[in-house]
Parts: sequence; C-alpha cells; structure tokens
Amino acid sequence: MKPSQRRSRRTIGWSKRVALVLPVALLALTTSVGPGYADDADSPGTGDAPASSEAETPAPAPEPAPEPEPAPEPEPAPEPEPEPAPEPEPEVEDEAAVEPQEIPDDVVPAGEEARKGARLVKEAAVVALAAFDTKKVVICKYSATPEIGEKAQTVNISSINTLPADWVPGTFPAFFSDAQGASIAPRYAYEGENTNDVAGMIDELCPPYVPPGLVVAPDLTVNDPCGPANAAYGPVPPGNYTVDINPDGSITLTAADGYLFPGDLPTYLYPAPVDSGVPCIVAPPAEPDPTDPCGPANAYFADADIPASTDDYVVSVNDARTVITITATPGNVFDEQGTTEVVYTAVDSGVPCIVAPPAEPDPTDPCGLANAYFADADIPASTDDYLVSVNDARTVITITATPGNVFDEQGTTEVVHTAVDSGEPCIVAAPGAPDPTDPCGLANAYFADADIPASTAGYLVSVNDARTVITITATPGNVFDEEGTTEVVFTAVDSGEPCLIDVPTPDPTDPCGLANAYFADADIPASTDDYLVSVNDASTVITLTATAGNVFDEQGTTELVFTALDSGEPCIVAAPGAPDPTDPCGLANAFFAEGDVPVSTDDYVVSVNDARTIITITATEGNVFDEEGTTEVVHTAVDSGEPCIVAAPGAPDPTDPCGPDNAFFAEGDVPVSTDDYVVSVNEAMTVITITATEGNVFDEEGTTEVVHTALDSGEECPEVRALLACVYPSDADPGVTRLVARAPGDALGLITLVDFLDAIANGFAEVFPFEYVDSEGNIVEIRQFLELDQSIEDFDAVELCGEVAGICEGVTDADTVDENGDLCVTPDDEVGGVVEALPNTGGPAGMLVPLGALLVLLGAGLVMVRRPHTA
Repeated sequence: MKPSQRRSRRTIGWSKRVALVLPVALLALTTSVGPGYADDADSPGTGDAPASSEAETPAPAPEPAPEPEPAPEPEPAPEPEPEPAPEPEPEVEDEAAVEPQEIPDDVVPAGEEARKGARLVKEAAVVALAAFDTKKVVICKYSATPEIGEKAQTVNISSINTLPADWVPGTFPAFFSDAQGASIAPRYAYEGENTNDVAGMIDELCPPYVPPGLVVAPDLTVNDPCGPANAAYGPVPPGNYTVDINPDGSITLTAADGYLFPGDLPTYLYPAPVDSGVPCIVAPPAEPDPTDPCGPANAYFADADIPASTDDYVVSVNDARTVITITATPGNVFDEQGTTEVVYTAVDSGVPCIVAPPAEPDPTDPCGLANAYFADADIPASTDDYLVSVNDARTVITITATPGNVFDEQGTTEVVHTAVDSGEPCIVAAPGAPDPTDPCGLANAYFADADIPASTAGYLVSVNDARTVITITATPGNVFDEEGTTEVVFTAVDSGEPCLIDVPTPDPTDPCGLANAYFADADIPASTDDYLVSVNDASTVITLTATAGNVFDEQGTTELVFTALDSGEPCIVAAPGAPDPTDPCGLANAFFAEGDVPVSTDDYVVSVNDARTIITITATEGNVFDEEGTTEVVHTAVDSGEPCIVAAPGAPDPTDPCGPDNAFFAEGDVPVSTDDYVVSVNEAMTVITITATEGNVFDEEGTTEVVHTALDSGEECPEVRALLACVYPSDADPGVTRLVARAPGDALGLITLVDFLDAIANGFAEVFPFEYVDSEGNIVEIRQFLELDQSIEDFDAVELCGEVAGICEGVTDADTVDENGDLCVTPDDEVGGVVEALPNTGGPAGMLVPLGALLVLLGAGLVMVRRPHTA
C-alpha cells in the first residue's frame, strides 16, 4: 500500500459510485434466501439478538441469476494482470422493478466455491480475538451433587444471562447451580470464541470442584534421605491458607479469611514425619597395593597410597604402615549387613633379594699338618647383604646371607670356603699345666688369667667360658711330638663348696594411670659376677640368676623374680573448656566453627556430631577429668534464637481497569517466594500475603506477615461507542487474501467498525482522522463515530475511503491498452468494497448481512482472477 497514492485518490468524485450497486443487490439476495449459522451459539434460544440496524434495513431481494457453467481450473502460472471489472448494474428504485442481472459466462457459481471465498475473506478480516465478549461466559458443568475434587463433565460458551441475577459482573470464578447440576464460570468468553473452541479445554479451563469457601489441603511428599533424624516434608504449594512449620517437623495450615477445611475446620495438621533411620550405604576406598621390596616381612603401605578420610569414613594406619583401618562415620555403613569397619593388611610376598657372595680367598699354609689357615687380610668383611664368620682356626670361612637375601635363583643362603693344608706338620713344645683358682661355690674352680699360658705361634691357648678347661692346640702345621700330638688339655678340679650371695629388692616406678607400673633403669640392678640380671621389654619383670657356684640362700636358690605391681590410680587431666559457638541469626542454627573445636591429645579424644552442635571430650584409658573420676565432658552449642531481619517486597502497583471494585495484581507483578519469605495470592488476585519463613522477621518488632491489597481507584469507564474506519490492506504480508479492484471508480479501502476501547489501545485520542497499523500490517484510518441510529450500510466506501485511480481513466473495454500497448489495469494492491466485522451474536441472523457482503466481494474478486489475459 502506498499512502501517498491513497491520499491522492480520495479526491475522486461521485461519478463512479455506481460500482457498489451490484454488491448491494446481491447482499439483499443473500440476506433473504441464504442459510444462516450461529458462530458460537450453545443451544437454540440462548444466543444474543441480532443487531437492530440489520433487522431494520433489509436490502431488496433481486431475482436469482441463472446457474452458470463452472469454469475450468487455471493452470499454475505467474499471477496475470487483472482485467477491468464489469460495470455494475444501476441501482433500482423499486423492489418490484428489479430485473435479473446479467451474469458473465465465466463467473464462479454460488455454493461451495462461494463459501470457500467467504472463509478466506473472514480470515483476512480485522477481528480483535484477544478482547473479552462481556455478554458471554465460559461455563464448566459438574454433576448435580459434585464431590470435592470432581472433574468438570462439559465446558461451553453461554450468555451471561445464564448466571444468577445477583452475580457481580467480572467476578470469577462464579459458582451456581441449575437443573442439570453444579456449574462454575471461570471467565468471560473471548470475541469470536465458541463452544467448539473450548470443548477440548476442560482440564485447562475447569478447576476440580471445590464448594465456595472450602479449601482442601494438598498432598505432601515426605523426603527421607538415608541417615538418622533427617525426614522432612517437601514444599507446600500456595493456596488459601497460611503455612506454619512446627519445631517437630509437623506443618499446620491455617485457612484464609472466608475459607474452612473439610469438616468446617479452621486448621489442618500434617503430623511430624517419621524418620526411617536407615543408615547410608557408602563405598569404602579400594584396598591399595602395598609397597613390597625384596626381602621378608617388609611390605608396607606408602603414604601416597593410603586413602584420606572423608565425611563418610575415617582412615587410620598403625605405626608400621602395615594395617589400614577404615571406620564408617556415624550414620553410615559399608554394606547391607551394616559393616562399619574394613581392615586392609599389607601382605608380604616373601621374595628374597639375590646378592653376590665374595670370592673364595687363598689360604696361608706354613709347615705342619693341617695348619693351613686364612689370614685376616684375606678374610672378606661382612656387609648388609651377608655376614662373614671364621672358625677359631681360621680354616673355614662361612658366608651367610642376611635375612631376605639369597645368593642364587635356587635360594642358597650359605657359602663355605675351607683352607686346604698341604699336610706337612711342625713340632713345637707345649706349656706345662697351671694350678687352678678355687673360690667358694659349686664347680667354680677355674684358671686365673695370670695362670693361663699365652698362645704362641706354635700353639693356641683357649679357655672355656667357666675358665675350667685350658686347651693347648698346636697351630695348623704344628705337632707337640713325633707322634703328631696336636692338643694338650688342662682341667681345673673344683672342691665343690658353693658361695652364699645377697641381692637387694628393687622398688617399681608407678605413675598415675592403669597397668603402667615398671622398673626404672636406675632401679634395675646390674649383673655381677655373682648373678645375671634380665628384664622383659616392658620393664615389668626382673629376673636374677645366680652364676655358677653361687646361691641366694641356704636352700640353694639360684633364681629370683621381681614383678612391678600397679596401684591402678588414674591420672587427673584437664579437659578443654567449652568454646564459644558461632550463632548466625535464625532459629536453631548455632554451631561450633571448625577452628574453635579443640583437637584430640594423648589425654583425651575430641569428637563432634555431623551438625557441629555437640562436642564430646572423652578421657583416654587411665585418665579422668577430676577427683570424682569423670571421663566424659560434653559441650553443646546453645542457640540465642534471635531471628534474621529480612526485607519484605514492597507492594506492587495494581492493575486497575476502569469500573468499580475490579483492581487486581497482575501475575507478572506479584513478587516470587524466596528462602526468606513465601508469597501467596488469593484467587481474585486482590490480596498478596508475604509470610516470613521460619527464623526470619521483617522488622525489629518481629513482624512475620505483610499484606498488600489492591486498592481500586473507582474510575468510571468511558462510554463505549463504535468508530467508523477505512482499512487499506498492505502488501507487507503476501499470505493475506486481498480483494483486487479491477477498474477505476472502485473504492480504495474497506469500511469497517472499530471498537472504541481497541482504538484507545492503539493511541486514539478522539481526534479525526486517526491512523494506525493493525497486527496484519493493514492501515486502519478512523474517520468518525458511528451514531446509534446508523449502520455500516449507511456509508459509501468510495465516498468515505477514496476511489481507485486507474491507469486508463474511464476505460470500460477490458481489451483497451494504454500508450505502451499494455492492458489498462488498476494497481493490484488496491481493495474496494464494503465489509463489516462479523458480530458475535450467537444467532443465525447475526451474520447474514456481513457474510453476504463477503461472499459477493469474493465472487467479484474470483471473476477477475479467473479471466485470462495476454500481453
């Protein structure tokens, strides 16, 4: 649409307004003989009455035209240029004088094709479907005695006259009953909405039946995750009640003003949820592979392989790093059987290390029989891998692998090197027998060091541990005589008299604590020549053994045992004091911060519950906290109960349409619930209730509820009047069906009625003319108010909306061409004719006139489209 061309064409005079005569005549025909259908009537007699202007000014009914032959369907091709429309018949003065019109041979006949055209035109008409039709309501029907929560049986569109006489317009939902059963009206119908449109929307439009003033408590779920004492209800959906969560977890619903729960109860109680107490099954960490160097009993768990403790379990390791103990924390188990401890032990493979033994040395072999020996310089030294031992004669070297080592794949642990002698002996003189020393005691005669001959190069002197036998052995390669004697032995003969010795009794050291008495090193007697002292690893038992020839008493006792006896007195240790808890605002949320919890020591063990509200100090074994023997101290975090002050959302501005008592809060303006407060709105959307959640208040005075009420201004609605407008279709949307003017003198636009409120919504300020663009891109120009005694047929489209200016002005022959040799046509984006928005009457007579006009206009358009053209 080109606005500049449209404005210029409005100046065209009345010379060609006769083009409307044919549409008006055919309109009268359709009014008198055509069938009428209600667009949204529910049942006979319930629709609105037809408009008075239609009933008062019926058009004359011309004789029906002869039935023409249907034209063949055109082949698909680019849209041809339209031919000029045939000149309309002149308007007749008298109904009796109306002559049958001459119908072109290729015109589309009335019937199904005309009805298709009417539907296309109706789709292109300007209809404000979003506006409410305040003369009709949606009705949801239930049974005669509906139960609470019953689903609606049917939904339809009916006149507002169906509602009770005392119903306040605009008050929804509206409850009432008729002979068939209970009904609820949830809203007005939309303009153009009929029963077929809502028939499948029962679930969306019709609420489950609840009598007025009754509220039903919703079903709540109980969330009970594994673990003790953690069952709680899920969220409560908003409704006509307030919600109070009680300290024991129960929930109390209090009905809002004007509502009661079933049984006429003002409150409804959900009992405290019962916790199953089922522990959580958690997975212990996988058993790590131990580190196992070659050698026996040396497998251990490396630090990097030991799993760390988590909230689900605690990991402990012994000092040798050979045993890992996984203990589930309280409330957790490792399997269905309730296992709370898993132990992993490092198992040693026992695979030994293979080491190389030293090479065999060459022996030293002086003269003499069997006196070859290994010199000290030739004997290898011991290492970490093996130990080297040599016999007294230095003739045999034994190499023994240290534990965990072997010398070959077969597991050899000992290698022996023997000095092989050449066999030639030396003759040397042996020393004489010395006199023994014989002190008191049994079998304690011995050779004093001064009396024992010294070894020489020719022989070796050895004495047994008791110094009772001196053995003179020729060194390798020596003998004492021609007979080859190599050994002379001197034995000390004892008189047999024993010695009586005295031993002091040691006192044990007994610190406080259980079973910890022991003998201090300073109290343990040292071994002497008279007795030998041995002590067990715990230093709790001392054993004294008399040496040979000694006794501890006249009875000949040779062993005394002293045992350290414990008094069992516990140690008094100081328990750590109670730390100050961290107490944020809110109810029952005080806790001990991690940095404030004392750590365990050798004297006591500190444990904290999962909520960090209780610290338990337990004395280790053998310790107490006071003279009375207290072994446990408990510190509990006490909450001050001070609530948190949170900000309640301010009152939103209500939506206040004109008219009394109809202000409400739009859904988008209602604040949403948060963790600090819960927002609820009554069904009429007129009262918003903000309720602080447990532990929160809105001010220093402890306010927990704020109520915002939509206040109505009471502004009166302006008088609703219809406006007369011209619609100039645009080419912006190629999918919209257009009526094409075929000759100069056709109307430039369509005449239509615009609702006053719709015009206001588009910016109309009661200044004429006013122009705006509708949702389909058409230009709507409001020209004047439609007076109460006027109808749309009282206006001429050419006079009101302007006239099409043809390229060849005044051409009547469809084959006439212009100076360029082209057929004379009018711009194909111009529309002529008269149209009136279809009224929502609810009865068959309501749409006869507009439907007839639309059929006529579409028929005229189809005639032009189907007439073939050539360039």
